[in-house]
Amino acid sequence: MDILEFFAIMVPVLMVGILAMRWIALADARARIELQKRLQKSKERTSAQQRERIQPQDDESAELGPWVGPLLEEFGVDPDTLFEEEMPAELKTLLPLAKGFIKSGGLQKLLANGQQTPPDKQSI
Repeated sequence: MDILEFFAIMVPVLMVGILAMRWIALADARARIELQKRLQKSKERTSAQQRERIQPQDDESAELGPWVGPLLEEFGVDPDTLFEEEMPAELKTLLPLAKGFIKSGGLQKLLANGQQTPPDKQSI
């Protein structure tokens, strides 16, 4: 009878303990998710406030040209990252490529080819 009484008491106690641990773990997971959402919202608000503060002071966005934003989006980079204090890793990897392209005269070649009229338009 001792073993039966032991199991009759310990099984419900263990089940209650396991359910309590699961309930605490679930509440912790929900709290973490909520905290991540709040942190993301505050981060978005902070970055928006920084952009508003930076853009009126610096007219860099006007100097960059309208083509910079779509080009950065093509490479999967948020155009607003240009105005942040830290340079993202994606731009750090593209920066040497852009410098090499400009130093080798690639930009001048593209501009020169863009300004030439096509042969079929010359005859008109």
